[in-house]
Amino acid sequence: MIKLQTSASFRAVAKVGVIINIYINTTTRKPTHSTILSWVKKIGVYQLNKSKERSNDWILIIDESIQIGQEKLLIIMGVQLSRIDFKKPLQYGDLTPLCSMARSKWKAEDISVIIDELKKEIGEIAYLLSDCGNNLKKAACLQEIEHIPDISHWFASILKSIYANNTEFEEFTKSLSQMRFRLCCSQIAHIIPPKQRIDSRFMNIKFLSDWAMTAMKTYDQLTGELSGINKQIKEELSWLVAKRDLVKEIDKIMQANNLIMKILKHNGLTHKTMKKSMNELKTFTSGRLKVFAQKVQEYFDMVVDRVTKQTLVITSDIIESSFGKYKNYLCSNKMIGITDLALCIPAFTFDLRRKSEIKKALETISIKELRQWGNANIGKTLLRRRKEMFVK
Repeated sequence: MIKLQTSASFRAVAKVGVIINIYINTTTRKPTHSTILSWVKKIGVYQLNKSKERSNDWILIIDESIQIGQEKLLIIMGVQLSRIDFKKPLQYGDLTPLCSMARSKWKAEDISVIIDELKKEIGEIAYLLSDCGNNLKKAACLQEIEHIPDISHWFASILKSIYANNTEFEEFTKSLSQMRFRLCCSQIAHIIPPKQRIDSRFMNIKFLSDWAMTAMKTYDQLTGELSGINKQIKEELSWLVAKRDLVKEIDKIMQANNLIMKILKHNGLTHKTMKKSMNELKTFTSGRLKVFAQKVQEYFDMVVDRVTKQTLVITSDIIESSFGKYKNYLCSNKMIGITDLALCIPAFTFDLRRKSEIKKALETISIKELRQWGNANIGKTLLRRRKEMFVK
């Protein structure tokens, strides 16, 4: 289905049918955008409801997301360790959706109850993979399941511990913000730095360091007698001279970080990949570089006992990606909050090559079942409450 494989809107996908009819000169019936929306939801419910294989090597990948309002969407995906191809990162098709549910607050005890129910269906759980949220870690503890911190979030926490309270770094980010605000409507707006994301600044610090490295290169190339725009650009970038060492340091960390991430996300965590990763940090022998290397080693020391003969998955990027796609579906109206459109997340895991199963999903899941699922797992949505108050 076009919708599940592209970023086209539901209305755009519906119009594709019109274009095809015009192009091949036919008059076949075309689905409306609301029909396509129902199809995606039906596939999502089908994926959640279909029977799962029982085994003793399930990995649970858990994350929660918040939007407008107080509701938080909890997503639990499962993957069997024995079925993972450690020659590439996890794909949507590798995942089995196990839970998609919204509540105003997810306590560890609530998540533990859900995991209890899942264990009755899927069997034993090898470990739980998530970010470092206290509720998720505690849920694993209550279940007496090993918790593996997601490598991306852990590395972001390392960067935060190094730079969050660093005066030079604070001056650097403040100057970036001021420059962006000052020049956003100027004739040199093309040089402004990327927007900083406050909640995930250290997850996205590479965008800042990449811009700063490029900006310093541009500054160095602007030599001799300058006039007009070039002179203005040189003046606006001059503050980076004082931050050159900091920028180079962050860039060096990010380059090593990216290489390590590539090793671990493509090949999983083993003693061999741990050693290979630490080799990327062998020149980090002083200052904040040394601190970074030490903290990376601490992460490996923490999980090394869990590395047996089997390779470990240590990244929840795939579930973060599914949240990103889901939010893209809502970008035209962020005020709707969490609705049963959350069913698109389990729908992403559907193998669209299995055409007979698509037919089965669309025919066996009724609109009534969609409503029942929404009432049980989402409840009264922000959109419904909004309509009840403003539409009379």
